[in-house]
Amino acid sequence: MSRAMDSFSERKEIAYRCLIDAARSLSSAPDVDQLVGKILASSRDVMQCRACSICLPDPATGDLLIRGTQPELEGRTLRVPAGKGIAGRVFRTQKPENTLNAQKDADHYTGIGVETQTPAYAMLTIPVMDASVCHGVMQALNPADRERFDDFDEEVFMAFGALIAATLTRMQVQEAAKQQEIDAAYRQAELSVARRAQNSFMPPPEFTCSGLQIRAFQEQAAEIGGDFFTYYELGDGSLLVAVGDASGKGIPAALESARVCTLIALKISLCTFARFPEWIADVNEALQQTAEKAGSFTTLAVLLVDRDRRWLRTCSFGQFRPRYLSPSEGWQELDCEISPPLGVPGGDSAAVTTVPFALGRQWLLLTDGFIEARNAAAGEQFGELALARTLSESAATGRETLAVLEKNWREFNAASRERDDATALLLTATSDAPPHLLSLELVPDRMADARSFFQAWAESAGLNENEVYEVVLACDEIMTNLYKHAYHGQAGPLQCEATVEPHALTFLITHFGKGLSQEEYAARLSRRLPTSNPSCGGGYGLPFIRQVFSEVRFENHGRHSTVAVTRRVLPPA
Repeated sequence: MSRAMDSFSERKEIAYRCLIDAARSLSSAPDVDQLVGKILASSRDVMQCRACSICLPDPATGDLLIRGTQPELEGRTLRVPAGKGIAGRVFRTQKPENTLNAQKDADHYTGIGVETQTPAYAMLTIPVMDASVCHGVMQALNPADRERFDDFDEEVFMAFGALIAATLTRMQVQEAAKQQEIDAAYRQAELSVARRAQNSFMPPPEFTCSGLQIRAFQEQAAEIGGDFFTYYELGDGSLLVAVGDASGKGIPAALESARVCTLIALKISLCTFARFPEWIADVNEALQQTAEKAGSFTTLAVLLVDRDRRWLRTCSFGQFRPRYLSPSEGWQELDCEISPPLGVPGGDSAAVTTVPFALGRQWLLLTDGFIEARNAAAGEQFGELALARTLSESAATGRETLAVLEKNWREFNAASRERDDATALLLTATSDAPPHLLSLELVPDRMADARSFFQAWAESAGLNENEVYEVVLACDEIMTNLYKHAYHGQAGPLQCEATVEPHALTFLITHFGKGLSQEEYAARLSRRLPTSNPSCGGGYGLPFIRQVFSEVRFENHGRHSTVAVTRRVLPPA
């Protein structure tokens, strides 16, 4: 098995090297005749087979004019009558065919084999396509060291054909603007031939900026694939991170992922936190205009963090929802809408969700290569449950999240031959977070500590300066009332717990003095009129607390009592 794998790896390396060399050679061909010569010189090296041929249509008759690598065809051009042979069939249907034994195919045109004394058995026939234009057909005959052409052969041959098609189109197009477009597409295709070139479209897997850290893990199923990640610091101080997956595999998927990354890079200077919904819709619209021609679509998940105002915006185009590590509840999946993949007709707008960044200390984006991984023994998927267990394990043990994810994922599908590209990006807040819990002895001298606790969490939840002031003032009123009425002016234990939810900030205050029931609170509230002047005494306390918080709840629990107050958290305008 090891020898076979080494042989296959060597074969892939040779194929990709030949493709890159061929791409450089084809780009220098001045005319079609010299192009055909360069194709024939490279094709057998690329495919490692007995013979290769290229068939180009004769505009006058519709016949396919064949030139091949066989010595008998040197300097000669043979004809296949219009519509005849496997080549004629592929030219008509524009679909590749991998034939196990051409001699058993009723449409096989035997005349060429007789002329060249090279009977065809295993045969790989592909259309030379550029978008919707079929320039001709290429055929590879009788692989040198294997019984038939496999999927990798087909992938490489299609890539080779795509390079040839791009070159033929370049030669046929006269307009200067179109020429530049083809050259750019050709250069991009050439870059996408190898994984090394694809890496140039993605940033380093680790990055640290003010208060935030990015770590990415990626493993492609083949040498190259459609998964990608990217991140950018924006002009308004925000940080954008994204993970995506272009449909398909190999060179076509890598080309599409490079196309999406390039488009994002071209438009990123226009992105701001405030205009993010319009910006991502503009990116989607630009991709829709070319997606049908490319025959591909892309799933994408984006996080945009406003570090100054402590808000996060996210959207997903056919990709998994972001997951976040809550300080109190562990790893959670963010409840947000999933839009259709990029480039899919009908996806004219994106559903953008805005939440406080303090909702989680870590945020995770990942592609389906993790969830859909299968083990070799039972064919079971890694799935959502295994992912949840993995994330819980990392939270419980304190081990780095991506390290635990990679370890468990590799162990699960170690023996499986079926793998997809897998990419994960972890965004971590590196600045110190306010303590989730504060315990103190409630006396006047310690109330400043409680006010600092409430202020820190109100700021973390994304409230503005005036809202923070109101929250701190209302919580201070609660502290004062508890000291005066629950503990009758004496010191007593107090515990404050903060919880941030997608649209709410909640404080749970626990004390062991005389508690107030919800019914008593409602009765007292109804007897007091609110005042807009915080300096006024009398009926100011409870009405003002009710005015600041959308929900106020008093409960007695026997030996202790609680006050739970919730403030609605709304995204900034």
